[in-house]
Amino acid sequence: MKKEENPSYVSLKKKTGSDSGGRRKKITPRTLFFMNGFILVIMFVLYQSKEIETGYESAVLEKDKMLYRFSMSRDKKSTKYIFFVSVKSQSDRPERKAFTGSIFNLKIKCSGNEIINTNIGGNIETIYIKPGEYRSFNMLIEPSLFDEFAKNHDGLLKPEIRTILPLNRPYLPLNAELRINFREKPEDIVLKFRHEVLK
Repeated sequence: MKKEENPSYVSLKKKTGSDSGGRRKKITPRTLFFMNGFILVIMFVLYQSKEIETGYESAVLEKDKMLYRFSMSRDKKSTKYIFFVSVKSQSDRPERKAFTGSIFNLKIKCSGNEIINTNIGGNIETIYIKPGEYRSFNMLIEPSLFDEFAKNHDGLLKPEIRTILPLNRPYLPLNAELRINFREKPEDIVLKFRHEVLK
């Protein structure tokens, strides 16, 4: 008996669909076109709805029983950059510290190009802090300043990371340099961050 005539073979062929004359259903170019279009729309929506990065960076300098903390964050609502400086005494007695001119100077640069140069803390030249006490200073910076810089220096933009879903925007690699103007010798604290640029 041939296998084609074997009832068990015929039954198996029906279940598995292994009919030599059968053809698999092909995906037409039109179907592929609509599928690709749908994927592109989803990618675009995800890209546009991606939230602004609100990363936090911080660094500390300890000098003469005083702790200087420099930090940077970004407000989700206003998208402004917040640069914050705190000074805390680690001494068991009151401390007085003298500075030259403004207590802090902040510079923000991109590949050596200065974008911002400003003072934090006004013209305070002396601070007096009791044990365990701290003083804080802050400054808000508009992100539009970096966007404007990027328009005129597009060669400094770092490209977005290439992934299946391109959710990373091009960005400026930035350095925030805080100079503490100690009367005897100024010292710097540097934070690295990046500013995403909307196309």
